Amino acid sequence: MFAPGILVFERTHWWEAALKRYFAPPQVDDARRGAPPRQTALRPTGGARPANVWIRPGRVPADLAEKYADVPGSLVVVDAGAGAELLLALLAARGELHPEPDFVVLLPPSPPETEWALRELGATTILPRTVTEERLGDACLRLLRRRRTHVEKGGTV
Repeated sequence: MFAPGILVFERTHWWEAALKRYFAPPQVDDARRGAPPRQTALRPTGGARPANVWIRPGRVPADLAEKYADVPGSLVVVDAGAGAELLLALLAARGELHPEPDFVVLLPPSPPETEWALRELGATTILPRTVTEERLGDACLRLLRRRRTHVEKGGTV
């Protein structure tokens, strides 16, 4: 088993790459080029990032159970643009996993009823598909830290 991570379900590898950039350790070349370190509310400048966050892609609902078995306690990011069938199948499979993963759904512009329906099906966080990679990374980091804090206080993953 690996440390908890993030499973990303999408048609392309765009969000997967964005999260890998977000969680990547700072590069020596960045400092030489004068690139400033990223700063967020959860990760102040120079703050430590989780070192072993696994980010893995998934394409079909069957990938969820298989990959989640390797990384229980992970969270799942789903781009709703990959198809409603995939999104609904993943949310339906949520209850079969232990512990149940948190779901972050990237949603295109939709009526408010869509967001409420997704929350009732188990979506933890819903963000617009136009979200920046920094905001998505911050949301994922917050959920991973919340889960870790819960376990440290004696809860189960």
